[in-house]
Amino acid sequence: MLLGCTEFTKIYLQIKDNPWPFVNLVKLAQNSGARDDEVVELLKIANGYLPRIRLEYDRVMAELDSCKAELNSWKAELNNTVRMYQQFIDRNIELNRRDDLLQTIKELDLPT
Repeated sequence: MLLGCTEFTKIYLQIKDNPWPFVNLVKLAQNSGARDDEVVELLKIANGYLPRIRLEYDRVMAELDSCKAELNSWKAELNNTVRMYQQFIDRNIELNRRDDLLQTIKELDLPT
């Protein structure tokens, strides 16, 4: 059945190891209702813009990674600040208890 389809057999020899991207492309084009010439035009446009889109995507991803690193740095700094504040609070509570204890001792200290 494929003997007369020389173009198809040439393409098949190129894609035989992994035909699924091409099968999916055909299904996508058929499901979209696009005409053959529209699909060809769309692929030409995509082929022209794809390298720039990839570069922009890579730039945005690098910027995102940089933002994530900065955010992690801020989180670490915030955690350190919270830890220091908690130590300050704990120390003040301890000093207040000591002062309260000293005050109680003074109050209980009766002259002899």
